Amino acid sequence: MNQSDQAFVNAYHHNRGLPQVKGVLTLSQQGRAFGFPVVSTLGHECETLQSRRAALLLLAVAGVETDNVPESWSPHPGTDLYEDAQQLLANSSAHQSQHGDPARVVTVTADTKDVVGISDETAQAILANSSMRLELIEPLVPVRAGSELSAHKVESLPEIAEWANRQMQWCAEQLNGEITACVWPYRMGGGQYLAVDLNGVTGSAMFTFTTGVSNDFAHGDNVRAPDMVEALHMVGALFSRLKIHAISVGLPDSAR
Repeated sequence: MNQSDQAFVNAYHHNRGLPQVKGVLTLSQQGRAFGFPVVSTLGHECETLQSRRAALLLLAVAGVETDNVPESWSPHPGTDLYEDAQQLLANSSAHQSQHGDPARVVTVTADTKDVVGISDETAQAILANSSMRLELIEPLVPVRAGSELSAHKVESLPEIAEWANRQMQWCAEQLNGEITACVWPYRMGGGQYLAVDLNGVTGSAMFTFTTGVSNDFAHGDNVRAPDMVEALHMVGALFSRLKIHAISVGLPDSAR
């Protein structure tokens, strides 16, 4: 990493805690829960260019001058700038795949800041960066329905069994011995989430369901489900495959 690259990295690291930077990252993570997911329009570009554009946006929001950034520059792995740019891209790509093209696109402006809860400074910083403009979409397609789960009938989506098998294998890599589980729902930023903590004799695994969005049947620590009923049903499918020694519902003792 040359001196100019290091200067960008250092400047971003210094300004990373500014409210406008936190605002953009929070918007990319939680905007979906309010109906305003952040979407990138760069899906057709190569990964290097996408990473560069995301990093340039973050630098602009952080108040770092970007006029002299070389055309070949891109953020280096292992830096705060790179990690935040990758997170921004991951969130925006997930929102794009979730909602697809049938949407009404609304560009972020100072006029929309009250709707999405971002500051005027953040909106202006976004608009000032012509290389990448964050966009908010209002989906026209409703969230896909989940399994049929009534008081008298249970008919799971076939993808749930496949998800539970993959998730079981993922958990088996993290855990050894008897497993205890804690499940608890919580609200954050207008959204509803279901957290799952699993602890073995050695090792632990944690994952969270985001509800109010179409299933993505992702394995790992972030899963999407249309509602809390579907999320709990998926947890049950997983737990039936694991040797759970004990299950508790509610916040863990350390969080009370």
